[in-house]
Amino acid sequence: MIKIGPAGSEGRGNLEGIHKVARMQLDCMEVEFTYGVRMSLQDACEVGALAKENGRTDLCLDQKSRLGNSRSDKKK
Repeated sequence: MIKIGPAGSEGRGNLEGIHKVARMQLDCMEVEFTYGVRMSLQDACEVGALAKENGRTDLCLDQKSRLGNSRSDKKK
């Protein structure tokens, strides 16, 4: 299945980005973790609940967004 949505939230934050995606009737939104996963458990729960409430619950990670792949993980 092909899903269409924006790459990120245009600096508005994840919660506002999810609201915008829902208003535009798009399928998804990329949540960027460019420099590692930096999101509190509370924020993650809020984002997940809002996404679920709006019928958007799929998770997709691309090659650049591998969990645990931060600069500190690489050998020097």
